[in-house]
This record gives sequence, structure tokens and C-alpha cells, in this order.
Amino acid sequence: MTKQDVQRLNARFSELDRAQRRAIVRAVNRGEGMARRRDAELAVGVARRQQRFWSRAWLLGPSIALIQVLVTPIGWLEGALLAAWGTLLLGMMAAWWWTRARRAELENLQVIGGRGTARGRDAASGGSEAGTSARRRSQLPGGPAVAPGEADAGDDAGGAAPRPPRPRGRKRR
Repeated sequence: MTKQDVQRLNARFSELDRAQRRAIVRAVNRGEGMARRRDAELAVGVARRQQRFWSRAWLLGPSIALIQVLVTPIGWLEGALLAAWGTLLLGMMAAWWWTRARRAELENLQVIGGRGTARGRDAASGGSEAGTSARRRSQLPGGPAVAPGEADAGDDAGGAAPRPPRPRGRKRR
């Protein structure tokens, strides 16, 4: 992306109301894709911005430790231990959030490219929620997408319907 693209996406993102911005940021934080292509473009920008931040966030650990060594009366050994501890914790946290932002970026790029399997899209039929009148999902979880007339015809023909997955382990009570 060029700087002009980033500025354009940031301007479009700032024009949204608070609820829409919150929904996009929440989806990126969860590592999910957006259902609408327009929102997916904005989510890609947010995900890339978060990746830039989290790729450098581990540097906060040594920086804070250095400031504490210079300002407070702790020694250099304690400062080095504090820097190592901060780097470890912030590095793990940064890795967690960076991978979620990366996953959200990839899913939203698929939505933009029209190959998406994000929320609101049916992976089997390749359509969105607006196109569910032509094809609908079967009644069973994980079942294939069936055309509206096929569901009734299969039952009359005596074909065996697919069984739902069996639960593993004991049921919680």
C-alpha cells in the first residue's frame, strides 16, 4: 500500500460513526473477517496498523527498564532483570496480537478478492448472506449447501440424509 492509500483508508475510517469503527476494530482484534467488502478494506488498514505497532511493542520492556534505572535508585542488575522480564512479557503479548491482526488481514483480503469465507459467507456455495435465496444451507450443522428444491426431493427419493456429528466425551451438566 502506498502512503496515499493509507491516508485514504484512515480518512474513510475516521468518517465512520463510533459503532462502526468499534465493530471493525473488534473484528480485527478477534482475528475475524468482515462480511461487507467496504468494511473489509477498512479492516485491512486497521490490521496493518496494528501489525506495525505490535512488531515494535516488545521494545517497550527495555525502554521502561532503562528509564527506571536512570530515575529510581535501583541498580543495573535489577534493571537488566526488569528489562528481560518486560521484554519477555511484552514480546509474548505482541506475538499474540500480531498473529491475530495478521489473521484478520488475510481473511479480509479474501473478502476483498471475492474468495472469502468470513462471517456471513457460505464456504460451500461461495455466496454471501444476500444470495441465500438461491441456495440455502442444510438443516444439519456442517451440512452441504442445497438448492431449495433439492431438500424435499432427496427425502422423497429415500436417500439417506447426512447425520450430524456425534458429540465427543460426556455432556456437561
